[in-house]
Amino acid sequence: MAVENANSTQLAYIQEGQFGVTPSTPTGQLIRWTDLSLGPDRDYIDNPEYRTDGQTAAGRGGAIRGKGSFGGKVSYGTLDDFLAAALGNFGWSSNVIKIKGTSVMSAASVAVAASGKTFTRLAGSFLTDGFAVGDYVTWSGFTNSANNITVQITTLTATVMTCSNAAGLVDEGTATGRSCVTNTRPSFTFEKGHRNNGLYFGYTGCVVDGFELKGAVDSAVEYGIDLLAKAALDEARASLFSALTAVNTNPLLTTWEGGAKKGGNSISLTSWSMKVARNSDSGKVCGSSALYDISPRAAKVTGSLELYFDQNAYGLYTDMRADNDAALQFILGSGTAKSYQVDLTKCKLKNWKGDPREGMGLVSVDYESYAPDSGTNTACMITRIP
Repeated sequence: MAVENANSTQLAYIQEGQFGVTPSTPTGQLIRWTDLSLGPDRDYIDNPEYRTDGQTAAGRGGAIRGKGSFGGKVSYGTLDDFLAAALGNFGWSSNVIKIKGTSVMSAASVAVAASGKTFTRLAGSFLTDGFAVGDYVTWSGFTNSANNITVQITTLTATVMTCSNAAGLVDEGTATGRSCVTNTRPSFTFEKGHRNNGLYFGYTGCVVDGFELKGAVDSAVEYGIDLLAKAALDEARASLFSALTAVNTNPLLTTWEGGAKKGGNSISLTSWSMKVARNSDSGKVCGSSALYDISPRAAKVTGSLELYFDQNAYGLYTDMRADNDAALQFILGSGTAKSYQVDLTKCKLKNWKGDPREGMGLVSVDYESYAPDSGTNTACMITRIP
């Protein structure tokens, strides 16, 4: 058998409509990457039995799931699904994603019209409850089980929700006890394909547990995506994908064409980083070696800045001492086409270190981004510029 290498290894994915379930006849999207550690992760159940021969009794393998990360250089369009998922979104709304909270409508009077794929409520407002076009929502409480499904909102008024991904709906008259909640946990099916030996390793129910973006002088912007999977499938000799979509050919985004701002004013950095962590909880149940559920926690947005010890650095020191809010912005790309803009509206600077060194002095600053006091922004908002 040939020894595997990175150039013969492919990584592909597809978004799931239902957690842990790969869509039928799936077309996988190939990914541009440079680092890959996604693999099976298993608990081991130790055997504490005493033996008279001085040896340790064998235990048993426990629950198994997928866990790991992949990373590389940022190019426009490569990370869109994963950035959105990390913030709780199934997709982008008018080229913008924010941290998505949960919207709930409970015990309401709702009717279903199968032909128009609509859910109509008798009273109250979907808009006031916080639902929005593009959201994936899960319905429950209907007599017909076909109506208790997860769908995506395509159009929305105060009382009428029109959806896609809604095949199989059944007409059902208005009745109480119907509930709807946004699904803020997008999931994916991933597959590593080792083509030298024709081996394929699949992972279902993959949740994005966080991401990191970072840049340094005269380099490409780098990314890292953390994954936690419900189940690691058995290795196979054939791909689970019926077809594959090639990677995009967009150029790498570099730090010399991008930039950073504080309070709307440009700030000169030698390096920067931003990390969104979800620190997801995972549930296990008896009778299954796969995870029962994965539940992301509140998004924690942190990062660091490095810059020369000049007036800009002193301004950050003043903000740190006074506990001022700082609005940070990172621009990935030219800012005019095939670029991204990351806005962190309310940051607190947690420390300021200006250590003496030979040559030009540098300062490092750690920050954390929090929920704004007002407005429609969140602790992290990303805008893509086509």
